[in-house]
Amino acid sequence: MGVEALGGFYSAPGFCTEYLQAFLCTGLRPSQRQADFDEEIALVRLTLAEALDRARRGEIEDAKTLGALLLYQLRKAN
Repeated sequence: MGVEALGGFYSAPGFCTEYLQAFLCTGLRPSQRQADFDEEIALVRLTLAEALDRARRGEIEDAKTLGALLLYQLRKAN
């Protein structure tokens, strides 16, 4: 299993000081965990191209995911 830092970004500059770090994790294996009573999490596996296409169509809207996708795409370009 490997963990590589991709970089970071502020979630809402000028509004708060929350700074997010994005990481690329490889060699992961599926496992079962007990969810909290109020959690509804669905795992959706996408290729980078599929994720970028969904972002382009406006289907991925949260800043954390979009920021992490950009950092990953920039890493792959180098």
